Amino acid sequence: MFAVIVEYKCRNRAERDAFVADLTGEEMAEHFRSCSGCLQYDYYVPCTSDTGLMLYSKWETEEDHRRHTLTQRFRFLKVLKEMRNAQSKVTRVQIGEA
Repeated sequence: MFAVIVEYKCRNRAERDAFVADLTGEEMAEHFRSCSGCLQYDYYVPCTSDTGLMLYSKWETEEDHRRHTLTQRFRFLKVLKEMRNAQSKVTRVQIGEA
């Protein structure tokens, strides 16, 4: 299994909340959960940050995740991120035996 953690940072709470509203309104998590190999895809709002948002996704294989990043919907996610001036840090983790 393969996990991807994305830490988003917006300039302020209003932009973060608007980004969350965009993601929710576009049903991004629901859509990505239906991708081949997706085991989990969840956004979290940290209780200690007014500007942060975290994504935790888990995939059967790294290749499943890579294919997900090539989709039109993933490109649209990038547009939403840019619209809300969200910076991101991505961490990729192999889970279990490689």
